[in-house]
Order: sequence, then C-alpha cells, then structure tokens
Amino acid sequence: MEPADRQEQIVRVAATHLSRDGAAGVSMSSIAKDAGVTRALIYRYFPGKQALLDAVLRHESERLLAATEPDPKLSARDNLHRSLNAYLDFFSASSGGVRELYTASANPVARELVEANHELQATRILQVLELDDTPRHRLAAGGWLALVEFTAASSREPPETTRSTCASPPWLPCSDRTWPEPHSSRLSLTFLD
Repeated sequence: MEPADRQEQIVRVAATHLSRDGAAGVSMSSIAKDAGVTRALIYRYFPGKQALLDAVLRHESERLLAATEPDPKLSARDNLHRSLNAYLDFFSASSGGVRELYTASANPVARELVEANHELQATRILQVLELDDTPRHRLAAGGWLALVEFTAASSREPPETTRSTCASPPWLPCSDRTWPEPHSSRLSLTFLD
C-alpha cells in the first residue's frame, strides 16, 4: 500500500475509534491492530496521539466541506437547504468523539478548523445568494452559521428537531436577491425582525 493510502487508512480507523471511545479512550495499540499495522508505523506518520487526533479532525473537516459544497445546478434556497441537511447529517452521524474534538476550544487545531470552515461556509452562502460581501451580509450569514454549528454540535435531540430549529435562515432574501431595509430608525438587525 502506498504511504498516503496507508496514512488515510490509519486516519479512518482512528476516526472509528474516536467515535466509539472518545479522545481519552483512543489507544494507539488498538488502532494499529485494527488497521493491520504496527504501532511503530503509526508513530512514523503521527508523532503522537494528539497528532493522529488532529489528522482525524482535518479529515473530518474535509469531508464536511465536501458534503456542503454548493451545487451550481440548484437554486440558492435549494443549495442552502441541501448544505444545511448535509451539515446536520454529518454531525448526526458523528458520535461523541468527533463532536468532543470539534467543541473543544482548548484544541488549537480544532479551533482553527472550525474558524476556517465557518469562514468558507459564510463565503459560500454569500456567493450562492449572489450577495456582496459586506459586513452586514457577513454578519447575517455568520450569525445563522453560528446557530447551525452550535445546534449541530450540541444537539442530543432527534435530527428532525435539529433541522426544524435551523431549517430556514430568517434573513434569506427573496427571489430578487434584495436585502430588506430596516423598518425603523431603531437599532435593528433586519433579518431578525
């Protein structure tokens, strides 16, 4: 097996162990056994358990970004709903271990991956809606994404409940892609009115 393929195999096996056992329960020996390799080979690719867990996070982040990639054949609304469902499906299928790492703010790799994912998802939303990348639009997209991310990562409820919580961003522009103007001079975030 090619080294890159072997590394990928080890990461996939480690992801399974992480999902089942959580970060504290991950054992390099068990991963080596299930991957059909020696511990020494794992340590050749990953200098320690944290490096392997960080590789799992990167792998999972890549999978999430691929699953939520907009489809140019779909409308803006359909793309948002498809991506939202893919995002929620991803977290619904992830067990405690992956969620644990994603929500562990003390892990700098997790924090970096979450921030990069959030930034890319906000950019995708603005692009698919054909909105200018203004602070106001980015705030609206980022706020909705924060709700989706929090709900997906922390939900212990059935997926249908989670979906109904995040189903439609209340600020989603009409089909003419115009941004609603404030209804009064009071401080207002229009998308929440």
